[in-house]
Amino acid sequence: MNFIAHLFLSRNDEGLMIGNYIGDAVKGKMYLDYDKSIRDGILLHRQIDKFTDDHVSSKAIKKLFIPQYHKYAGVVVDLVYDYFLCENWQRYSPDVSLIEFIDNAHSVLRRNIAVMPPKMQRLYKMMVETKSLRAYSNIMGIKTTLDKLADHKNLPDASECAVKILLANEDFINEKFIVFFNDILLFTELLIEGGFETPVLD
Repeated sequence: MNFIAHLFLSRNDEGLMIGNYIGDAVKGKMYLDYDKSIRDGILLHRQIDKFTDDHVSSKAIKKLFIPQYHKYAGVVVDLVYDYFLCENWQRYSPDVSLIEFIDNAHSVLRRNIAVMPPKMQRLYKMMVETKSLRAYSNIMGIKTTLDKLADHKNLPDASECAVKILLANEDFINEKFIVFFNDILLFTELLIEGGFETPVLD
């Protein structure tokens, strides 16, 4: 999952949002260096990533992008999931608009920037300057993000192809996304309620 989904699945809990945001930059037992609420957010981030990778919908969508992106196809799926979360925003957040949510997320991250690893502090500042969270809500924003990742993170330079695949399979991907997101909403709700003991779903 990418940033919008990770932040959304934190359920407006400030500590969980911070931990979920910095999760990729906190390796191994380094999470123990943080306050409990942020620790829980880091653990939530790790569980979300594992659940996403293992889900049948993710695997089905990933197959569409493997020919072009190979081992990086999962990165494309993460971005695609943020795009479809934005597309379905009213379904999952009828009372808070996407723009309101992003503005609030920026505020939460800004208040807590001092506790973030330096890498995530720099990423936050760039994210605000480039309005990247808003960019995930449109196709050109996804393409631009993939272009940047190709420049800086060794992803294949195949953003135009990725966009064509996305547009050609939009209904299929959207259906898979809705199944996935309904499942991960339940999973994370049970995970949070259970104190981060991994729930077993039927």
